[in-house]
Amino acid sequence: LRDAFCPEKSQLARSIRQQLPYPEEAPPVKELFAMVDEDVRQNGQWFGRLAVGREWILGDEVSYIPRIRGVFWRDETRTRRSGNRVTTTRILQLWILDDRQQCRSTDLRQPKELQAALDCLCQRAPAAVFAKYDSREYNDCIHADEQQWYFMEREFERRKEQLGQNAPGSRR
Repeated sequence: LRDAFCPEKSQLARSIRQQLPYPEEAPPVKELFAMVDEDVRQNGQWFGRLAVGREWILGDEVSYIPRIRGVFWRDETRTRRSGNRVTTTRILQLWILDDRQQCRSTDLRQPKELQAALDCLCQRAPAAVFAKYDSREYNDCIHADEQQWYFMEREFERRKEQLGQNAPGSRR
């Protein structure tokens, strides 16, 4: 309810502002929303509740694609027994790690949506690390100290440069 009456203080507005190079100099909230909306409208692909544009990802929060350093997926089935009842829950999540080690997650409903979103993100952020949630790569990225993060950033830049050289139309 608070987000509806004060959109400038909403989680969505905060997540857009945090992605900008100078969050304290961010434009008004209407311009922030318009920036993301326009990218999603022109370039967006929808995967359930998740939209992937050319520059922005709109899910439960917003992520700026050039800042992505890691994409992790979670597809788990949990079973709980209570007396004679058995309850099964499937968890489908996409976790996005940015260059400031901030992690954002979005819940999805269908396994097809998760796979299609991963395929799209592989094309939009090919230099990022892609791995399963709770894998060694995930733990290395999430729990990296300053020195480890520095080396991970250097590796990211190397992959990005190598992918740029292998792109069609690039000079060699």
